[in-house]
Amino acid sequence: MTASETPTPTIEELNTVETSVDTWEYFIDVSMESNFYQKALAHTGDQELAASLTLLRSYISTFTLEEQKLIEGDVEEFYRYAKGFIKELAPYRYKKEGYNIAVRAAFFGKIRTLLASQKDAKGKIANHDKYIFIRTLVKFCSSLGYILNVHDKYKQFLFRDLPQLQRG
Repeated sequence: MTASETPTPTIEELNTVETSVDTWEYFIDVSMESNFYQKALAHTGDQELAASLTLLRSYISTFTLEEQKLIEGDVEEFYRYAKGFIKELAPYRYKKEGYNIAVRAAFFGKIRTLLASQKDAKGKIANHDKYIFIRTLVKFCSSLGYILNVHDKYKQFLFRDLPQLQRG
């Protein structure tokens, strides 16, 4: 199918994309303002790592306390949740067996617009922190391997680094 043959998304599909991106933006804003992000950034000195740890922390915090403990303590359970998260985003991702071309195009258009809105008129990144968070969230939504890698770093930070920071 060529670009000229790409179907037009329905109003419902466009609303789904719009809601998804608005939710992302809210999720990012809340994550950026969290104490966890400030601690992770101060400790690691790496904006992308701190953003990825914080986004994972924010994602995990959307579950009940019982589920959070399970997700944080059981690698297989975390894998199941992460796989479900990626599957939910299937309409937006490339898949050999097919995907909704119109929805995917609309979604990536919105993401490009969101990234572009972080730049000034000369194309220079004006809101670097938010730009990093958006790029990091795109990585989360694109790769189960990325999520699992961040989970390994998160567990180290949560169980080794954070307790030392809280004592000191």
